[in-house]
Amino acid sequence: MAGKVAIALIKKEAELYRSHGLYKESLRIYAQLLRAVPDKHPEIKRSLQASITRIQKEVQDFNIDIGQPPSAKEMTLMRKGWPEDENPFEIISIAEAFKELGLYIEAINEYHKLWRNPDTSPHSTLEDLTDCLRHLDSDEVIINQMGHILQNSVLDQPNRAAALMKIADLLQQYKRPLAALELFRTVQKLDPTRVGVAQKIKALEKVIDTGTIGRIEPEQGPVRKRGFFSKFFSSNK
Repeated sequence: MAGKVAIALIKKEAELYRSHGLYKESLRIYAQLLRAVPDKHPEIKRSLQASITRIQKEVQDFNIDIGQPPSAKEMTLMRKGWPEDENPFEIISIAEAFKELGLYIEAINEYHKLWRNPDTSPHSTLEDLTDCLRHLDSDEVIINQMGHILQNSVLDQPNRAAALMKIADLLQQYKRPLAALELFRTVQKLDPTRVGVAQKIKALEKVIDTGTIGRIEPEQGPVRKRGFFSKFFSSNK
């Protein structure tokens, strides 16, 4: 059931992209979802293929130039004006499903919602958010993504500092030193008395200056939880 709920929520997101004219991104989401669904669920695969065919026909009929997909920064900015009426369960379900499909920017945009809503907390999703961040192309992109998240965060300074400390620690484990360093520096600005931050900054600056650190492969690092789709697909139901 969880897998079917996640699929329905992802389809809803794909249609939201389509309704905003982001046809290429919508098709990419549908294609990833179609590949993820195993052959033992032919009815789901048929439904997804029908959606892909419908969007492709719409693009062809109206001679739409879908061009290149937007960058991570452009996607984040565009989504600012989109409706956010999902409850926390839907937000986390969509984010986990996007992450399972390797659609990391889309997942990050979902986790971002938890930072903007005064009635939700992002703390339980920090490991999953960081798992998405470390897959991005560069530390600079990670820093930009966290900048957008912080800019719109409704968390108070102590909670913001605590969340960033956790993310920075995880990024350091994932050997993303520049991003970790920048977040540790932000933590220090938010909470100058936080224990251990100055030492972490000094140690990372030394490591970066001497070039003794390299990025590790995505499958390494902290153990990740199984996502919605892997749990669903391993079921015999």
